[in-house]
Amino acid sequence: MYEHDSLTSPAVARSLGRGIALLRWGGFWSAICLPLVHVPLLLAAGFSPSTTPVLLALWLTNLAAFVLGRQHSPETEAADATEGGARR
Repeated sequence: MYEHDSLTSPAVARSLGRGIALLRWGGFWSAICLPLVHVPLLLAAGFSPSTTPVLLALWLTNLAAFVLGRQHSPETEAADATEGGARR
């Protein structure tokens, strides 16, 4: 029916590359900014039964952000977005 597969078109590949770059960017900066929330909370309220779930959730979110943003690099992300591929 179609001459080419829409999943392999340059526009789709470029959009996918930009989306991956955006996720990596968000993960990177979240990993940097989240300690600005949980460290003061830990210092102000301490490690108590009421703060434990919040701190654990923040630490797990920070860990997920580290994993998501571990390959963020402005130079390679810009190249990936223009080429449409994700660097592994």
